[in-house]
Amino acid sequence: MGKNHLSLFIFAVSTFISFSVFSQTILISDVDDTLKSSHVLNKPDALRNTVQLRNHFYGMGELYTAIQETKPEIIFFYLSAAPEALMEKLHMAFLTKNGFPGGELILRHTLSDKDFKIKTIRSIIEKHQPQKVILVGDNGERDPYIYEQARSEYPHIQFDIYIHQVYSYRARKEIGVPQQSGHTLFITAIDLARALVQNHDLSEEELNQLALDTIPVFFKQDPKKELGPLFIPSWVDCRDFFKLENLKPTSWNLDPRWASETRRSAAEWLMAYDQKLSARCQNGPTVKSKVK
Repeated sequence: MGKNHLSLFIFAVSTFISFSVFSQTILISDVDDTLKSSHVLNKPDALRNTVQLRNHFYGMGELYTAIQETKPEIIFFYLSAAPEALMEKLHMAFLTKNGFPGGELILRHTLSDKDFKIKTIRSIIEKHQPQKVILVGDNGERDPYIYEQARSEYPHIQFDIYIHQVYSYRARKEIGVPQQSGHTLFITAIDLARALVQNHDLSEEELNQLALDTIPVFFKQDPKKELGPLFIPSWVDCRDFFKLENLKPTSWNLDPRWASETRRSAAEWLMAYDQKLSARCQNGPTVKSKVK
């Protein structure tokens, strides 16, 4: 091989390697109230849910696996502000038992580190130099603000920010963070899947399969249930997803026969899902009766 050809070959290889590194997509996901039903704004529930391993939001594990199948090159990070010494084994067991794709779990070393999440996101970005970053969190505490800060610090990188809207900023208690400009809200894995399809991070086929596999379970759920693998636990206040100023109590247990009739297309299930979700979010959270 001549010198010019060798130089051209080396340039081509280095360009390919550089492109591979810089074209990576990374997904950074929160855990509590994003993947796991922790109810962090309710201290007694949050404490009780600490040791729960099957308290996942139904369909999220399947969705993350589908993302990986659509984009095999994607790198997953699970980022939690929970204390490492207390929660590392529990969070790892939670992710494993509920079928989430392999990825690095990063937790906070010390509770005094208030900037833990933004510093970790910076570190991940600096190390992997991604072209695109997918951030998934919830509106219970600081995720929307932290994710927006990350986006502002790296204007050359594409950020897609998805926020699990489990609390309402209109509520009198357990007040959530309002939607930030450019952030996409989701209530269940189905909403998130639809948004990912729009941004070409999930195939339409994967969305349809997720709908067929999971929406029938949604129709079988007890609306008063708050523990276990649930689409929407009873405490969730999702009115902001529909921009509802006031709740309008209504039955959201629409035609339970749907759950037993399996010969339906994905499109039919998605249409029924939309109706049920709207009714649920208008109905609001189930208020616990006080113990006398």
